[in-house]
Amino acid sequence: MLLAIQKVALSNHAHEAFRLSGAQLSDVPFFAVVTVGLWLYVTSLPRRGRYFEIASLLLIGACWVRVAGIPLALGAGLGLIWQAPRTLRRRAIANGALVLIGVVVTVALFVWRDRWIHNNSGNQAVRLVSAAVNWKSATMY
Repeated sequence: MLLAIQKVALSNHAHEAFRLSGAQLSDVPFFAVVTVGLWLYVTSLPRRGRYFEIASLLLIGACWVRVAGIPLALGAGLGLIWQAPRTLRRRAIANGALVLIGVVVTVALFVWRDRWIHNNSGNQAVRLVSAAVNWKSATMY
C-alpha cells in the first residue's frame, strides 16, 4: 500500500496536477464541499444518522473537485464507521461502503481518462485541447 502511494506521489502526473492546481481555482468549492460533508457527518452521529447519505455524496463529490478529496473521503468514511454508535453501526457501514465504492469508481475513471488521453495523443483534437491547457497554465505563472 505504501509503495503504491509513493509511486503515485512521485509520478509525473501528480506533479502536473499540482502545477495546474493554481490555474483551476478550485480551493473555495473544495473547502465548501468538504466542510459541509464533514459537518453533516459529525452532526448526524447524535441524531440517528439523519444526513449520512448526503454527507457521503458530498465527500465523493469532493474527489471530483480536487484529487486531495480521495484520501479525505476515505478517512471520513472509516472514521464514521469507527465512531458510529452501536445503534447506527449498520447504516454507518453502508455509508462507508458507499464512500469506498464512490472513491474507487472515481479513481478508475481518472485512470481511464488519463490512459485514453495518453493513447490518443496523436489525435489532432486531443493535441489542441492539451496545448490550450498547457498555454493557459504557462501564462498563469
